[in-house]
Amino acid sequence: MEKAKWIFARVGGVNAYAEFKGVFQVKDAAAPHLLKISVTGNYCVEINGKFLACARFDDYPENKFYDEIPLENIKEGKNEFTILAYTYGVDNFRFVNAEAALAAEIVCQKNILFYTDENTLSRISPRYKSGDIPKFANGNTFTAEINMKEVPCGYEKSVLKNVDYPLSPRPTERTVVRGNIPCIVKAQGVFRADDIADRSEKLQKAWLSHRNQAEITGGKARPTFPSDGVTFKANGENIYFVVDLGKESNGYLSFDLDLEKDADIEVAFGEHLDDLRVRSKIGFRNFVSVIHGVKGRNRFTDHINRTGCRYLQVYIYCGSVTVRYFGLDYCEYPVSVVPFETDNALRKKIYEVSVRTLKECMHEHYEDCPWREQALYAMDGRNQMLCGFYAFNEYRFARANIDLLLSRLRDDGLSYITAPCATKFSIPSFSLASIMMLKDYVEYSGDITLAEKLYPQVEKLLSAFLARTGKNGLVPSFAGDKTIWNFYEWTKGMCNYFDDELPEFSVEKKLRDGAIEYPSALNAFLVEALDSAAYLSEKLKTNSDYAETADKIRRAMAQTFWNDELGCFAAYEADGELYVYCELANSLILHCGAGDPSQRAKVAELLAKEGTFLTSVSLSMSMYKYEALIWHDKKYLDFVLRDIDEKWGYMLYNNATTFWETMKGADDFDYAGSLCHGWSAIPVYFYMKYCR
Repeated sequence: MEKAKWIFARVGGVNAYAEFKGVFQVKDAAAPHLLKISVTGNYCVEINGKFLACARFDDYPENKFYDEIPLENIKEGKNEFTILAYTYGVDNFRFVNAEAALAAEIVCQKNILFYTDENTLSRISPRYKSGDIPKFANGNTFTAEINMKEVPCGYEKSVLKNVDYPLSPRPTERTVVRGNIPCIVKAQGVFRADDIADRSEKLQKAWLSHRNQAEITGGKARPTFPSDGVTFKANGENIYFVVDLGKESNGYLSFDLDLEKDADIEVAFGEHLDDLRVRSKIGFRNFVSVIHGVKGRNRFTDHINRTGCRYLQVYIYCGSVTVRYFGLDYCEYPVSVVPFETDNALRKKIYEVSVRTLKECMHEHYEDCPWREQALYAMDGRNQMLCGFYAFNEYRFARANIDLLLSRLRDDGLSYITAPCATKFSIPSFSLASIMMLKDYVEYSGDITLAEKLYPQVEKLLSAFLARTGKNGLVPSFAGDKTIWNFYEWTKGMCNYFDDELPEFSVEKKLRDGAIEYPSALNAFLVEALDSAAYLSEKLKTNSDYAETADKIRRAMAQTFWNDELGCFAAYEADGELYVYCELANSLILHCGAGDPSQRAKVAELLAKEGTFLTSVSLSMSMYKYEALIWHDKKYLDFVLRDIDEKWGYMLYNNATTFWETMKGADDFDYAGSLCHGWSAIPVYFYMKYCR
């Protein structure tokens, strides 16, 4: 941008919504006009009263991006625009806090028709409640509170911001908003709610009384939206109804309804009806948005706060309401899907739902799940990226995600738990996965330019691990550091939640007394990352000893973790004692090529058996089990395909429209399990790589 200055409204702090407006003159409406825009949080743009675009690419303050948006709905002469800008105002798993600022220009060819400066009119948004309101799914993201009342709130000149964020064009396509998702009302009735300050708890415990369609709408068929208008009447009692989007979906809350009086509306978002209602509160998590409605027509779409869900439960504190629409405007990243040709109906369906899972977890970047964190984790992202190479034949999105993951590291050389992120936490195994992602990208795309840019980061990250080398050349766990989560997967002994979950084995006392623990999974990931770095080094024609270091660790792993009596590898060693025996550790060791041929054959045979003493691998990390078995011997492909049939088929037979975080579904994590998780789309990889 040439002339735009960084500005913001006279509002600050956390969860801040600001509105900007302006005019520009158009001489030739047929000529291409572009809006260039960058903001520290999120944005929504309207031109002449109609929605144009929303959703920036998540970035870091030191490497910001701007969107270039073709203008629609313009006319010759005077045109008006509004920009709604939002900033979290606090670090979280998707945002690095920085001075709230907006920069924008409108151009036609080389002519600048508008640019932001101190004369741009702005105000605190009267539509949204700013400030420290209840949090959403993780600690520092906020719920939405929307006010439909007309509140007198004049515009004033903006504040110039003393920032100089460097700008470059957005590295991905923009997400596309498709419009209303057709939906159906699954249940309706009246409710009463106790006086509980926490809205999510209040709705979770609300008294619900069902009414059939004839009683409350006067019709026999289930209402569907969009419609010309469905009137719910409840003789002065409060009304609720449950909307089913038909399948797990992503989008922006959208509604069009008439109220008989001013009334609050509370909306709970969820993925299931296991509680015979939408689950609005789960531990510290709050899945409720609030609308302060007005008598008469209320029509609005919240283009700032994207959500993922299948069901919305709408609680209206009013005895009569006419609804034309209540649901989500669908949002997706634009990709073309490569079909999987097979005569096997089950596998064809698994492929289709896997691809849909990928798409529902692919927006501003890869995200673990659309319902909860919406965050980019490296281990999740690697699964999603590898599957996406086959499903979408697309590399631009993958490149941008890897750049985001590796462009900023902690002072100790580890990557942050997510990206963009400045919170203190890190997962060492995920740090290593980001190096593996970079190698995968170069291998599949043939593009080495990203490796040229990020190779110094690879070296810094690997140095953080190799500097900790202990006995036999192995790297110990990062014990004792509360900013580090020694996580591998969601199984007993392998999730190690900030070292508070010590495994209940004889070695536990030694660990509490300070014994040094060596994890085989971490060292296997380190070997994979070293091999990846060696590959990159060769492509870049630089010298490194990464391959030799990886071989040394392989030999040390075979000597340290092998249990000859059990015929497999242990997950941990401390002071000569081995403990925790699981499929993941053995899969990773097999996958990285450690152990002699006899050991590897025994491990492969054990992994392909059912009901062994090994703790089963989780859905996401089945990627490594399956790949290790096929890498060891192609004969195991049939086992892999049958195992996918069983596990992913089980989810389909239990009404999955996207694949779950774990096999426990919604009941996992104290009933906070996600039913749409990108890392579980791995059948795509195995079908397309090995079955075509």
